[in-house]
Order: sequence, then C-alpha cells, then structure tokens
Amino acid sequence: VNLEGARIWGIETTARWAPDAPITVDGHLTWSRPRAFEEDETVQLDEKPELLGPWTVTTDLPAGVSLMGQVRYTDRVYARNDANEFVRLPSSVITDIRVGYDLSLPGRIEEGELFFRVDNLIDDAKFIGLGLPGPGRSFRAGAEIAF
Repeated sequence: VNLEGARIWGIETTARWAPDAPITVDGHLTWSRPRAFEEDETVQLDEKPELLGPWTVTTDLPAGVSLMGQVRYTDRVYARNDANEFVRLPSSVITDIRVGYDLSLPGRIEEGELFFRVDNLIDDAKFIGLGLPGPGRSFRAGAEIAF
C-alpha cells in the first residue's frame, strides 16, 4: 500500500566473494530512514526496518548436489502500541538452509533442479508487527525445470 508523503532513504552495501573453490558468499546490508511527512513534521513509519542484512553461502558438491545457507538479519523496526506510541520490535536473525540436486540433461532439460528447503531453521521469532510474529519453521520441496 502506498503511503502518501512517505520517504525512505538509506545506504545499501553489497559484497560477493567467490574464491577458486566452488563456494560463493554474498549478501548485503541496508540501513534506511523510513519517514512520513505529516503536516509540518516527519514521523517514523510503522513496521519498516531500518536495518536489513541477508547473507548467503552456497557451494556446489560432486554429483550435482548444491548446498545453501542463509542468515537474514532485521533490526530497528518500530510499531505503534495501543497508546499510539512507537515501540521497538525485537531484532531477529533467521537461518535458512537449502539442498538441491541438478536435473539438467543436455538437449532435453536446459536447467532443472530438485530441492528441499527449511526456512527459519532454528524457529526463531521474527515480529512483523506489534504482537504479530512471522512464520516459524517451514519446509518446502519442489522441482524447477526449464525446457
């Protein structure tokens, strides 16, 4: 939902490291200042994080297996309580893992993969609003195929 008069500015840094080994580390850290203009003042925006930082490590193993680990950091999120006062929500560090198996077949399947993924592996609390936790641990499995 667009909020009239909202302005979010900040700084985003990204990094990627891919040594000779089949390991890649990448991620970013974003600091932002979410504000809205109301009458003659600026006010904090509800439920918009000031700090976000997902970092991912991926590796390709023999026999077409790939592994991915991810950490998603969120901090400085504020929400209004019943008294219409801003309250800081707890920071969160969410860990995800993913295992994939390459299904590519030259001439038949251009790109293909079977995968299994666990989001929020440690089942840590991430609050998306005051008193509203985000989803706990979840499992996904599937196939991605491009002909």
